[in-house]
Amino acid sequence: MSSIRQLVIASRDYNGAVSEICAAFGSFVTFVDPELNSLGLRNALIPIGDSFFEVVSPIIEGTTAERYINKFGEGQVGREATGYMIEMQVSDIVDVEKRMTNVGARILMRPGRDAEDKSKPYEVTGDLNVPGLSGIHWHPKDIGVIMETAEHHPPEDWLYAGRAWKTDIRERMKVGLGFAGVTVAVNGDPIEMAMKWSRGLGRPIASSEPSTVILEDGGRVKFRRRRNEKEDGLVEVDVYSANSKETGREFRMCGILVRLVPKMGPSL
Repeated sequence: MSSIRQLVIASRDYNGAVSEICAAFGSFVTFVDPELNSLGLRNALIPIGDSFFEVVSPIIEGTTAERYINKFGEGQVGREATGYMIEMQVSDIVDVEKRMTNVGARILMRPGRDAEDKSKPYEVTGDLNVPGLSGIHWHPKDIGVIMETAEHHPPEDWLYAGRAWKTDIRERMKVGLGFAGVTVAVNGDPIEMAMKWSRGLGRPIASSEPSTVILEDGGRVKFRRRRNEKEDGLVEVDVYSANSKETGREFRMCGILVRLVPKMGPSL
């Protein structure tokens, strides 16, 4: 398994970013993770089908998120926001670690959760948190964006969003059904970066798009060169449209470009 399950927006204005995403997708906040307070962040998880936008906002000075907003944030002063992180669900974290390390990606941290949803770092390769999750954050200087690969047990869970989302009767598919793909802006050669991800994740390159990696669920990770100094990392998101009449609509939201695309099966 390899799929885009969560996309992180960093914003100086927590309430503004949460409201903007909820309004754009007709969704709601399903979870606020107290574990992030220890990292100097406040967060909110907003479901889009069975995937999630996460908003993170710094609550103390000096966080990595604050520095990233200072450098790449878009919007009015005090309300700047930017794409920040991609979180991938995988079913073979041990093999992913081997492959990613072999292509030169460095590990930033090893987050994890135990059966009680408490923080339990994935410190020893192969010593998985079962039940729970075992994750690895990869260095953006090596792969173009902050990215996490995480294996969850059971796989139908996504513990970063808590547990209430699975039984919440509120509508979470009014506008979007999930993530179809992302675009990552990089300084270097987009084709070389795509090849690195392809080898690291064990997934093929699109036959007609040499800078695009095809994930197991049909999702795509596309790379292109940065167009200006304010672009970096996660800059565009394709969302499966819940309404065929909305397909093709584009809009800017929290510093990223969002496109609503038709739901299609996996293809190369």
